Amino acid sequence: MLKLQENMSTTTEHPIEWSIDKTALIELLGKTIYRPENVLVEIAANSYDADASIVKIISSGENQKIQILDNGCGMDKADLKILTTIAKSKKKDFVENEILTPVFARQYLGSFGIGIISFLSLGNKITIFTKKNGEKSLCLIIQRKFNEDGKTDGIPISEVQDNDDFSMHLIDGNETVSGTTIEIENTKLDLSNTFNIIKYKLSNLPLSSNFKVELNNSDIKKDDYPNNNWESKEFKIKLEDLDPTYISPVDLHVYYNPDNPNETIPSFKRGIFLRVHGRVIEHNLYQRLRPNLTSPGSIDSRITGFVEADYLFTKIQANREDFFDDRVIERICDQLKDQVQNLINDFLLIKNLVSEDVYLNSYNRLRDIAIERIQNVHSDLARLGLKFKYSPNYEQEVVIIIAELCQLKLLEFEIISSSGGSHIDCLVQWNITQSRRMPDFVGHLEIETSLHKFLLHQHDYRTKPEIICWEIDEVAFEREAKKYKKNRPESIESIELITPSSVDKEHFKHQKELQVKIRTKHDETVTKILRVYNISEIVRTAINIDKNK
Repeated sequence: MLKLQENMSTTTEHPIEWSIDKTALIELLGKTIYRPENVLVEIAANSYDADASIVKIISSGENQKIQILDNGCGMDKADLKILTTIAKSKKKDFVENEILTPVFARQYLGSFGIGIISFLSLGNKITIFTKKNGEKSLCLIIQRKFNEDGKTDGIPISEVQDNDDFSMHLIDGNETVSGTTIEIENTKLDLSNTFNIIKYKLSNLPLSSNFKVELNNSDIKKDDYPNNNWESKEFKIKLEDLDPTYISPVDLHVYYNPDNPNETIPSFKRGIFLRVHGRVIEHNLYQRLRPNLTSPGSIDSRITGFVEADYLFTKIQANREDFFDDRVIERICDQLKDQVQNLINDFLLIKNLVSEDVYLNSYNRLRDIAIERIQNVHSDLARLGLKFKYSPNYEQEVVIIIAELCQLKLLEFEIISSSGGSHIDCLVQWNITQSRRMPDFVGHLEIETSLHKFLLHQHDYRTKPEIICWEIDEVAFEREAKKYKKNRPESIESIELITPSSVDKEHFKHQKELQVKIRTKHDETVTKILRVYNISEIVRTAINIDKNK
């Protein structure tokens, strides 16, 4: 052993030191630390730490750019230097010394110093505009470069530039006192598919009267559980054997709608999660409990809840999905188990009691509806000789009327298939040659009781070429069109329902057009046209034609 050490000392002239490929490291961390849908939550949390009272998240150009604007304290050149230094955060000292934010006395939510990496996980170009009170506006650009093979060839950071004109990019334009705007271009986040998930995740931030968040002009609000469809349970967990200060309020909810027993909650809301200083830790405690519970399947798709555990702040791992000290989590689960089991037992008892009367109640309710319908026959449908002669309340009933109109050859197609539980409501075959349809004349119809429900249900206008509805409520249509524009991730300029001045002979004469104008990433306007068929209008027209014969 001594001889080996002697040899080592004489042959090692320069000790081997650590070396880092910065670009590769940033790329690796960006892909592994945060899920894409969590990045916007991280940025909004930074705004909270900056004492912002409002955060606006805006997407534009079919997910080509995402902007996050706040009216927080802003940054100076020194702050930007820290921002671009990985694993360095001045907030870490604030957290360790329990220092609160200067304006709203908030507890800091972040302290890892890896936020800038998360930005790069969303897009290839990051532009930061920022301004401190009384100082000039600053701009910093970080842009991923690619080689000929399409692989990352560097992520250079620009020099910090100062110019008052940069204020135009801030939340209140040139009137902005302080704040920051982050623009992420060529974004990889598809808001059209993740909008509701991100909206829910943002709702779990510590929202209040002095901290509000907007997502595409939609106010983010906390979930509440006000109606009788929720079985709720509130209690506290105390881990006195570990630390007398470890006290966690717990709030659990199980959803059950006796009028629709199969209805459940969205998958992204299911589970029991820890919440630390208003931040949700994506470690599902319910999945840890499940193997030790009796009949957990009864509430798997119905339970949601949170355990408040601010005392775990210093034990959170950087990805906010786990902790360094699993012992505390095990103790929390131990105390949760009996409470969750009691909730399952209560739910099963209520469900069984309700189910005894479900059939009779449902039958009586439907019988009352049937009697009322018999007494209120729709005159136009009856005059036309339809067997189903009632105003439709459901899409399936609209299909029945359509089928009867097809039998009377009042519609230029035949129904091939219909499925209420599918994304495709109805497949039809057109009886006339139409150049804009598929060669076999097979088409897809979206069925609605009223046209405004197409917008209310957030259907994607890009995949629904034709809509057939029972009626058109113009007031409701205008109302839902405004909401639809706000909730869509792309830039919609207008949504209009028009009657074409001249109808193509290849198309049915009662057709209207739903025109959606969008702004593309190249700042051009493109119009998407959906053909609309109003069944009640078609019925009235058929009656008038019959009268004139």
